[in-house]
Amino acid sequence: MRLTLSILLLFSVIISFAQEEDKTITFSGYVFSEDSLPAENAHLINYRTTKIVTTDSTGRFTIFLNEGDSLMINHMSLQAKVIYANKNKATQNDYYIPYRSYQLNLVGTEAYRRDYQNFNNNIVKLNREIRQISYLTPKDKGIDTNPYNPKPTNLGLTIGLSDIIQLFRRKKK
Repeated sequence: MRLTLSILLLFSVIISFAQEEDKTITFSGYVFSEDSLPAENAHLINYRTTKIVTTDSTGRFTIFLNEGDSLMINHMSLQAKVIYANKNKATQNDYYIPYRSYQLNLVGTEAYRRDYQNFNNNIVKLNREIRQISYLTPKDKGIDTNPYNPKPTNLGLTIGLSDIIQLFRRKKK
């Protein structure tokens, strides 16, 4: 009697395992971004078995699981999406997923704006002092003083190290 019960129990376990085997399907498909670009290296995670499959360069994936299992598609630049396994062909399982938006922290620009204003004020003062000392070549001699003018007669700003030292000496007084 005991042996019969053990055999019967073993037989029921084998039958349930065989039924479990019959539910296993090959689930294939493609993962695309919302603008139809293949999502390479997207991870599909099976919630039941925690098995992970990664898409190839064409966005294709193939996984063995039970019909109806839920999978989460996860990609760094795409929103997470839950899909369910089915027996359809791979060409019928196309998933278009929207991009994930990231919120950036605000950047304080007040300090940079003040620094820029100080820099700009200093440049304006330096140009004013250079004009007062008359180091720019006068236009009445027919020489253009615009440093951005590509003419060969353009001498631009001509100032030497001794001139800069003289400017700083004047500033100290």
